[in-house]
Amino acid sequence: MYKHLNPIYFIALAWLATTVVFFGTQIISTAVAPIAVDAVSSLLFAYFPVLALCVFLLLYLTRGRAPFDWETLYALNREKAGIEVLAAFLYLLVTQLVLGLFFDVGLHFPGPHVYESGSFAYEDVVVWALVNSLVYVLVPLLWLRSKGLNLVEFMRALQWRRNIWILIAFWALDFFGPIIGGVPFFSLTAEQYLVGIPTSILVNTF
Repeated sequence: MYKHLNPIYFIALAWLATTVVFFGTQIISTAVAPIAVDAVSSLLFAYFPVLALCVFLLLYLTRGRAPFDWETLYALNREKAGIEVLAAFLYLLVTQLVLGLFFDVGLHFPGPHVYESGSFAYEDVVVWALVNSLVYVLVPLLWLRSKGLNLVEFMRALQWRRNIWILIAFWALDFFGPIIGGVPFFSLTAEQYLVGIPTSILVNTF
């Protein structure tokens, strides 16, 4: 049943359903979490434009390159691809519910509880990075390896030396974009810059 369906349909439907549920619950809710305030405008005027910019910029910068053989690299089984996409979304949904409800950890730092309280400690950053790395990096990699992924070949295919300037360009876009957009970045102290900038680069890169 699933083998003739393009997995992108599952992704689009899952995203659409999640978005409808989110905005539906936000509209009927009497109390809106700070992280969800102005969600519609943020989605339409910030996230979507930035996503489009990044995607088209990446396509432009890599326009002359030969395509990767992703099917072989990921050991893709076309007959099970649709079911595996559904399983991946189910895993994301369940882990987000568990981490959010019981541990106040989200995909985006800070988590719901920390965001509402307005303050967090250095330990919160470390815990957030470790938990997300375990749940969304280590576990998926172990699962992919069980399906036939060759991690060494995968890392070699990324061509880090050739792509380092692209990584730097995207990091610069992510760093200077909010400043240009009006974020009060220069209101911090010298100590906060000294500690925060290297730490944020390290944590987000990791």
